Parts: sequence; structure tokens; C-alpha cells
Amino acid sequence: MTALRKKQFERAMLHGLLQQLAIPAQFLSGEFESPDLAIVLDGSTIGVEITEIQKSKEERARRAPKDDILERAKRGYEAQNGPPLSVCFSFFDKADLRTVNRSDLSRRIVEFLLSLRLEHEYDVVAVSGERLPSMLRQYFRELRFWRESRRGIWQCSEASWVAPLTKEILQERVDVKQELLPDYRAKGYDTYWLLICAHPTNPACRFEAARDFDPAHVQSSFDRTFFYDCWHALELGLAAGPNR
Repeated sequence: MTALRKKQFERAMLHGLLQQLAIPAQFLSGEFESPDLAIVLDGSTIGVEITEIQKSKEERARRAPKDDILERAKRGYEAQNGPPLSVCFSFFDKADLRTVNRSDLSRRIVEFLLSLRLEHEYDVVAVSGERLPSMLRQYFRELRFWRESRRGIWQCSEASWVAPLTKEILQERVDVKQELLPDYRAKGYDTYWLLICAHPTNPACRFEAARDFDPAHVQSSFDRTFFYDCWHALELGLAAGPNR
């Protein structure tokens, strides 16, 4: 993920959290780092550090090439001003992407999508097997896509296990970030929040609260600490501070 896309992701996740919890904060404009973003709530400034959790290093490593190919193809397609599409990529489970030229593969995907003329919005087209260009069919089981009225969603279709969301998983992230809290406080904000998030469309980031999970058991030195994945919006620990 490039620095720009990382910052866009962070802002989108914080915006989603604020919306879902009905917190009427406003974003401050500017370039921010450590903490990642700044907002204003009830006249007080808040520095927000944002960190992501995923299920395992092994799954991240397996997923990373697919995400890179998807992002390259999406950027290439949009650079060619193709009509808005939503695209779902189904890779073969045993496709070896470690040595593939991702730039070339992504370019072939763009060429294929631009060669199609979809006349009606939301008519789903699924292309597989011999209907795919030769270079694509060795990596993809299927490409499924449809016209949109505006920019669509590009994603990988992949079965994956859902990990239990536990105190231990979240506490590990909190512990890492609160070691840096003195550095964050030096930036001079009134209070400091931590947002732990999981990417909503990445199978390597799928969590469901464990049966015995209690958000209050996560201890944090931040003024407020949250978990958010576009479905779950949870405040963690015993938060303190004037902006609670």
C-alpha cells in the first residue's frame, strides 16, 4: 500500500467510526504523522493514531501479491478512463504469483476489460476458461464484473476463515502503540485516541468477536481506544479524558 493510499485508508476508517458512533468531530486539514490524523471535538484537538490488525503473517504474505495485482489493474484501468466497473477476481488456489511480472499481468487485465463493451449497468458478466486471454487463464479461475453508474469496487473473491477477536490480539496492538504515546503527546494535542482497524474487504483481516470477549478488558493509556472494521465499532478499555 502506497503512502497516499495508506493515508486515504486511515481517513476512511476514522470517518466510518465517527459516523457509526455518531461522534460529531471534524477533521483538521494538513499533513499528519505520528499520530496519523487530527480532529476537533467540542473545541478540543485530538490526535488519532491508527493501526491495522491482520490474522497472521502467513496469510498476509499469501494475500499480498493478489492485492498488488488488483491495485495495479485498478489504477491502470482508471488511468485509461474506462467506464466505471466493479470487478471480482477469482484466483486459482495454487496459482504461483511469486515470480509473475505483476505490471505485465495487470496491463493484460486492463486491456481485456477495456476490450469489452458492456451496455447495461449491473448486468453481471462472468468470464472463465477459454474465454479469458491466455496469459490470464493460468492465474484466474474467473473474472466477474459489471457496469456501475460511478466508481465501482474491485476485490478478490476468496474463501477464508474468520479469526476470533480477543483481548490478547487487541492488547498486543495497544501495547505497541502506547510505547510511543510520549512522542505523540509532544505534538501538543489536547487528547489522544487510538483506532485499531481491520480492512473490511481483505480476507486476511476478518474477525468476529470471541464468545468471552469483553471490550472493557483491553487496557489502554490513550484517552480513548477503538476497534473498527466497518461492521463492528467498539470502544475498548476504561477510557478517560474530557472528550469521552
